[in-house]
Amino acid sequence: MSKLVFFITALFAAFIHDINGQSFQDAYIVEANGDTVKGFIEYKHWDRSPLEISFKKSLEGAAIRYKPVQISAFSVANENYEGVIVDIDVSPHRLAELSYSPSPELVKDTVFLQILVQGEKTLLHLKDRNAKNHFYVKEDGGYRPLIYKQYYVTGGQTGKAVAVNDGYRKILTNYLQDCSSIDNRIKNAKYDV
Repeated sequence: MSKLVFFITALFAAFIHDINGQSFQDAYIVEANGDTVKGFIEYKHWDRSPLEISFKKSLEGAAIRYKPVQISAFSVANENYEGVIVDIDVSPHRLAELSYSPSPELVKDTVFLQILVQGEKTLLHLKDRNAKNHFYVKEDGGYRPLIYKQYYVTGGQTGKAVAVNDGYRKILTNYLQDCSSIDNRIKNAKYDV
């Protein structure tokens, strides 16, 4: 009986170890000095942008946690992120919490932005802790937020109505001015908050 218990316990432990080992996937980080280090990142199929990552140089090695201020980039599971300082609009996005101001409430923060499109023109994304989406374009060595803010105005049947600051359209038009054939697409583009 004790041999069976030992065998089942050992088998279960190996299974758990295998599951845990599988969460670390081939990856690399780019250190602040620009050096690329290959290894493994604990990939968590992030619903929101990660606040930190766990990185190992080898599967048997100890995990090191990195925040966006500590590394400049990482890549895992065909997802690429940059650790950057950006302005984030912390204005409420839920209807019950909207303000009467059309201006975004921008605060600086250091975050991991996911690269959605990379090339001569780059588009990046952040989904914050409140499940609010933020989009950025990369220009002049910095990151410009694509502004979208819902706010209340006086009027309507209930005494207030929802209006939108859709500054992202003008930013995109200027950013992609070399390709005027997409102006209509920009005018009809929807911003997913």
